[in-house]
Amino acid sequence: MITIVFSDKIKEIYNSFEEIVKLENYNDIIYINCRNNLISSLPVLPNSLMYLYCNNNILSSLPELPNSLTQLYCDDNKLYNLPDLPNLLTHLYCSYNKLSSFPELPNTLSCLYYYNNPIHHHIKKISNGM
Repeated sequence: MITIVFSDKIKEIYNSFEEIVKLENYNDIIYINCRNNLISSLPVLPNSLMYLYCNNNILSSLPELPNSLTQLYCDDNKLYNLPDLPNLLTHLYCSYNKLSSFPELPNTLSCLYYYNNPIHHHIKKISNGM
């Protein structure tokens, strides 16, 4: 099940993205929660999206992220890299993936969880002065 919320705070639940992308007001979606669904890919994301919870799936990549996105929860997938991160992003949860590098991190980022990725060991060594 996929939960979405529109800009007018109306919440709806769907069984698939195929249903969601056909909605006339698709670009008014501000929240998507599709975690724990064994999803292997995401559609083009709505322009107004602020919150994306796609954790605990089998994603190997993410689509382009909208500029409006402020929180991204993509932990526990099979991601090897991340797309460019929006300038408004404040929270990034990307632990338990296969990330070996990051795109440029926005200055607005206040919360970053990236443990259990190949990059985690590299950053830890740098931060310890090794």
